[in-house]
Amino acid sequence: MKKLYLVMQEFKQGKGSYSRVFQDIAQYFTNYGYETTILAPQFKNQQKKEIEEYAKIIRFSILKFPIFSNVIISILFAFHMILFFNKNKLNDMDVIIANGDAALGLPKGKFILRLPDQPAKTYLKSMELAKESSFLTSVGRFIHIKLINILEIYYIKKAKAVISASNISRQDFVKQYSIKGGPYFIPHAGIDLKKFKKKHTTKRKEKTLLFISSYKERIRKGLPLLEKTLPKVFKKYKNVKLIHLGEKFEWNIPERYKKNIISIGKVSNQEVQKYYASSDIFLSCSIHEMIPNTLLEAMASGLPVLFSDIIGIHEYIQHKKSGYIFQRGNSEELYQGITFLLENPKLRKKMAGNARKKVAKLDKRVYYKRLYNFIQQTYQGKKDSVNLLE
Repeated sequence: MKKLYLVMQEFKQGKGSYSRVFQDIAQYFTNYGYETTILAPQFKNQQKKEIEEYAKIIRFSILKFPIFSNVIISILFAFHMILFFNKNKLNDMDVIIANGDAALGLPKGKFILRLPDQPAKTYLKSMELAKESSFLTSVGRFIHIKLINILEIYYIKKAKAVISASNISRQDFVKQYSIKGGPYFIPHAGIDLKKFKKKHTTKRKEKTLLFISSYKERIRKGLPLLEKTLPKVFKKYKNVKLIHLGEKFEWNIPERYKKNIISIGKVSNQEVQKYYASSDIFLSCSIHEMIPNTLLEAMASGLPVLFSDIIGIHEYIQHKKSGYIFQRGNSEELYQGITFLLENPKLRKKMAGNARKKVAKLDKRVYYKRLYNFIQQTYQGKKDSVNLLE
């Protein structure tokens, strides 16, 4: 029987966009007669082995370390992968799809790599915008990224082909690591369009901004920038509220404006759909990020999007045509973007419609079929690339 191996840094069944993408890939290949296995490190409260309808899940126990844990986990997991594939010999048409540095221990030329967000050096440059970081945090980040860069040098050139969030991000890897440049598949995720209904217009006076973020990543997600901007927004627009989905925390803004923030906490994948449908603007102010699934979901919901200029965003959104893009780390540009969208309801509606048309190309019924065909052709030795964003 043909086999598919999905090699990941972590797998949480049914949780998070990252795991859901790989779960969908596993299901699609299983439907085409593949025996599918998910390989990942074992974390707290996770079972070592599970059997699901779409895949067998095998997790490997790895010692935890207090510093540079991600790098050490990657190295130890690589040894597990070397032993696993020495024992489980691959046939010519067996498929391996690996995410990021989970590919470290895989045999050369035998796997398709789902590229990381951007090269480690690019991430380090982006995080220079995080002026709120302490000196020790900056030093620790520098050392950590230098170690990640060493791992990337080793495993990226071994890939048979790559899956990337955007073409500009892929080209960055090609340039920095002297990769030959193909074949490739873009983007890195699809969207279940049927689950996200187009937003119905409303004439209510109150306007809501939707923000989805974990507090644990407050610097990377641009929370200090948002906290700096919101008081100015709330002062000018008395009827504007911010709805925050994610881990609750104490917002660092003047007390008189905290009533304008509604923190919902973590919600299920199904619940989040109603917040897309009932909000007026979706905003993200990250200083570094791969193209997130929340962008695709907001676009699919017919919700106008306001986004920082993370790498690759221009391949998804045209400024003032299908969304609004502002400079990362610039609070004045963020404020101008919010103001522009609030004060132009007709254009906001038109932009949302254009965004939904764009994301329709990534509907999962199209996306996974094209991805499957790309992978089949790649293992047959064909070099054709696919870019669904063009």
